[in-house]
Amino acid sequence: MKKMNLFSLTQQLAEQLSSARDRAHARNWKEFAPSSFLIHLAQTIQELQSVHATLQQIQEQFRKEERTSPFNPTEEKEFTQLLERLKRNHELELRKTRSGPNASEQQQELYASLEHQTQHLLLKLQYLNERLTLAAKRIEAPPISHEHGNLRELLELKENELQKLQEKFARLARESPIHSLTQKPAADLEHETQGIAQALESELNSLRETLRTHQHQLHTFNAHYSNLAQKITHTEQFAHQFILQHQELTRTLKNEKDHAQKLALSMEHETLSLRHAYTHKTLSLEESIDRARSQGTQAFAEENEKLRSELREKTKTLQRLETILDDREKEIQKLKQRKK
Repeated sequence: MKKMNLFSLTQQLAEQLSSARDRAHARNWKEFAPSSFLIHLAQTIQELQSVHATLQQIQEQFRKEERTSPFNPTEEKEFTQLLERLKRNHELELRKTRSGPNASEQQQELYASLEHQTQHLLLKLQYLNERLTLAAKRIEAPPISHEHGNLRELLELKENELQKLQEKFARLARESPIHSLTQKPAADLEHETQGIAQALESELNSLRETLRTHQHQLHTFNAHYSNLAQKITHTEQFAHQFILQHQELTRTLKNEKDHAQKLALSMEHETLSLRHAYTHKTLSLEESIDRARSQGTQAFAEENEKLRSELREKTKTLQRLETILDDREKEIQKLKQRKK
């Protein structure tokens, strides 16, 4: 009953993850108004809490079975950290007293970042559930022979290799330039460039004020005035070019960030699909082994019963022949006695 309960918990977890992923992909989070985002985030947090509760039940079942769970402490820590981060951002959004009908650019960047982190975690949890389902299936399976055990060990070895590849992929993703780019929101970069633009504007205003002062006081210094006006024009052109380049850079960084997030999700989805196909083939192979073993046992029993039946018939025939031989020997003895 416990084994069936463990398998049913993995199926329940699969349904919860599917519902959470559907909600996460239903709409781009940065398109939400602040009020709608609060509702959506609260529902997402509630679904993730249900997922976490189911995972805790699965962990408890593995402890009762005295088996090692594929859900390691590192993954559990990452899950709880994201859940706390979502709760904290929900509380911060609630505390904001002044909020218009549309989210600001900084809020949109925050919403998009939380969306990417949530989708990334759900993909990892779906891959984790595949491993939990396979482990539950192994616990439920009956003991197998030695040669089948070798096949099971080979499958587990391939499972460990896939897990190491997944960890290597995650490590490379964290060390890649794209990952470091996505860790710094475009809004922060824009804030820095805005500060530079404000400093340039302040300097420009100072130069204009100096020009007006010299126009009133030093009419005779036309050459100096012309030179100063040329500097101001050059500074204005430079500031204008800088602002245009800053805007273009901001748009480019946003596009690169969106592309990097989509690429990362696509690669993880492809890895999950391959993992699902491998798990399906593994379960099918184990079912084929169990079915072949069951059919072989039944055929052996039928053949054994047939041989027993034939042995009984031959035993009866031998007994009849022995009886006939005894009768013949008695007749021969009688004939011998008559001859005497």
